[in-house]
Amino acid sequence: MAFRWELRAAERGHVDAQFNTGVFYEHGEGVEVDHAAAVTWFRKAAERGDRAAQLTLGAAFEHGKGTPQNYVLAATWYQRAADRGHTSAMANLGGLYSAGHGVEQDHARANALYREAVEADNNTTALFNLGLSHLKGTGVEESSVPTALSFWQRAADLGHAGAQGNIGEAYRDGAGGYPKNDELARQYMKASAAQGDRRAIAHLTKMNACV
Repeated sequence: MAFRWELRAAERGHVDAQFNTGVFYEHGEGVEVDHAAAVTWFRKAAERGDRAAQLTLGAAFEHGKGTPQNYVLAATWYQRAADRGHTSAMANLGGLYSAGHGVEQDHARANALYREAVEADNNTTALFNLGLSHLKGTGVEESSVPTALSFWQRAADLGHAGAQGNIGEAYRDGAGGYPKNDELARQYMKASAAQGDRRAIAHLTKMNACV
């Protein structure tokens, strides 16, 4: 019933209902999963300025879900959502600049987008990616494991699975200024593994086997 009423409102031009109808189709709630139909409704809402729809449409183009993969269009829609202050769009757009997908590769631009997202609301994806940039030395003056870990610690404390796994590894190995501490290593890796992070699951399994 919820889907039916959302669809009726969407067909009458209600922007929020258009986005919600896309979500129903994407997750198969009240209707069969239909990613192509989801994209159709996300596009309708996105074209009318809904920034959540713009983000979701960008992700559909980036990953080729419900539509052919198109990095240029992914960057276009992420940019539109980012211009409206959507921090996840900023982080995703930064990822495209970092990889050079759909835009000219520009690590400095990627990091600027990550920082903007972090300053706005501590976006965890942006924090994690800033950690990667400082680990690899891309778009920054020099690589720094402690700086990378400082970003990952912030992301881990906010629940980012990948960051939790990385902090767990730092405690396991005593790396980057972190003291070697198997108990804390397990704590962070368990938190990451609980979210399905495969790397954390593998490390935790190995640690348990060694014990």
